[in-house]
Amino acid sequence: VSALVRELSRLGVPVLVDRFGVGGVPFSYLKRLPFRAVRIDHSFIHNLDRHDENRFWLESVVGIAHSRGVKVYATGVETAAEYSVLCRLGIDGAMGYHLGRPFAADT
Repeated sequence: VSALVRELSRLGVPVLVDRFGVGGVPFSYLKRLPFRAVRIDHSFIHNLDRHDENRFWLESVVGIAHSRGVKVYATGVETAAEYSVLCRLGIDGAMGYHLGRPFAADT
């Protein structure tokens, strides 16, 4: 994975990590590999305003990512309170029902 990400980056292909925080992407990759952006899994966003552990984790991710020029996006933002915390933490973008419901392309 490391070699592939580096080669894609060398070729100018932006690499985004989806569902960061779950699955197979270790936290250390954020510091070592040239990702363009990470999308935080919705499981870390749900009730973010009430879960200190998730907030501290996300604050660390945002700090490390931004120090490396990596953008951080949040998925699954469902409440104004969650969005408010994300804004205070310096998140670069967000998506979820609080910000807009999905709609058909022809509307």
